[in-house]
Amino acid sequence: MACTFCGENRFRSAAQQTCHTAMNHGTHSCGCGYKFTSEEELKSHETTMKKNMKENPCSSCCRSFETNGALTDHKRAKLHDYTKPPNQCDCGKSCKSADGLARHIRAKQENLNIADAKYKSKGEYYDHFYKTNVMVSKDDRKESVGKCRDTLHKIMDHVRKQEDGKIYSNDIRKAGSHATRTKVKKADEFDVNISLTLPVADVKTKGTVKYIYKDNLNPRDPKSASPENLNVKREMTAVPKGRQHHIPIGYAAVKAKENEKIASKVTHNGDIIPRKVQEDLYSKMNTAIKDLDLKGVHISRNSHGPALTLTKTGSKGKHDINIDVTTTIGDKHIPVGMYGWPRPDTSKVLPKDTIDRIKNVGTHMVPKGGEFWNVSHSKAEKELMKGLDMGNQCRRQCYKMLKADVQTWKSRSTDNYPGISSHLLKHSMFWMNERHKPDNKDYWNQKNIHNCYTDYLNTFKRNLDQCKLPDYFHPMNNMLGKKDKEVCHQLAGCVEERRNELLHMKLLK
Repeated sequence: MACTFCGENRFRSAAQQTCHTAMNHGTHSCGCGYKFTSEEELKSHETTMKKNMKENPCSSCCRSFETNGALTDHKRAKLHDYTKPPNQCDCGKSCKSADGLARHIRAKQENLNIADAKYKSKGEYYDHFYKTNVMVSKDDRKESVGKCRDTLHKIMDHVRKQEDGKIYSNDIRKAGSHATRTKVKKADEFDVNISLTLPVADVKTKGTVKYIYKDNLNPRDPKSASPENLNVKREMTAVPKGRQHHIPIGYAAVKAKENEKIASKVTHNGDIIPRKVQEDLYSKMNTAIKDLDLKGVHISRNSHGPALTLTKTGSKGKHDINIDVTTTIGDKHIPVGMYGWPRPDTSKVLPKDTIDRIKNVGTHMVPKGGEFWNVSHSKAEKELMKGLDMGNQCRRQCYKMLKADVQTWKSRSTDNYPGISSHLLKHSMFWMNERHKPDNKDYWNQKNIHNCYTDYLNTFKRNLDQCKLPDYFHPMNNMLGKKDKEVCHQLAGCVEERRNELLHMKLLK
């Protein structure tokens, strides 16, 4: 498959050829950075973008976003200041002509093949890649864990001494990749959960509530404050007559027990409000940082999903450390199987004791929303990830390698692929483990890692192409449903290219 302009024939799919043609030979540019070979293609692109306009449009190009925060990230990427020469390679080298660029790319590919050919086997390549691109050094992990623990304990001890601060437990629990030992490259991010000590009277996952946030925020105005901005005081009001405010699927309304006066700042009509909890904890942690005079420590005013993000600036030559702090409620109020898990196929791939342990840990609720708590299966995911491999198997290694690859692709992109997180990769692996039924019972053996990883790449690419990835424990929730389709398709191209590189790997004879 060759380019009709320069004759370059390195493409393995029509999509790769189209991308090459547009970026290197396109004469009609859109403000979003895309190029096209004809005015008709440009107009078709603009029409499609207008038709799929989201609530937060960019004032300088045709792109739009679900949240004001995503729009802000887009602007920070300085996409509209980026003027890449027409014959510049992704590595930064500029060529005088398209033919020169094609020769440069071919030379790069040949060098890549020579580098690949230094390995005697594919297994040897994966061992080398894992050790050099995935593993976190023990010294880095130990040092970062110590800094994270000391900083967080100082802050939370101070928080609990403040007025009504005892609603936050002194039991700080590990979560995310730190808890499952799936951190990659460097120990620069940690997730922790802090449970609320407020007694719960009732949890409601269906029906309506009588309150709603009254906002003066304009989501279409780029200058408007982001809903995630915890410095913006949002007021609650009664739901207008004639309207109903339903609890969304996957969320819950949580009522505190009566006479809990200590909870007045974080409740409304007796219900514990997640936004109020985040505002209260943010204010208390900010006060603690100032009172303790913690140098190089600050807390982001914008919530990161359900979490508040603390950052400890690294000393000279050391990386920063981000700590995502999530408040949680309960672990027995809503069962793991509420949305149909385990399924008939689950018992075919997971041992009964693993399923029983996952059921036992239960769910908890996290503040991912204004009025309602999100039902989170993160503890079940943690238990599943810990028991995913038995013996000499490679599921976790495949997950960590893709996590490292995605981090690399994000670092090379202009907008960091907003909305794409390792959480998606985890659920793609869960589904692959359950649905992929190989004839070979030793399919997941470490010796078969090449086939496992290239199949995993293909599975995730299919998720991105279709913009469809059901939550493993809540299949009605499409985790890619609200993601930017353009971002998904761009990332799918990276996944396809990586898979093709591995499939065409040259080995020493």
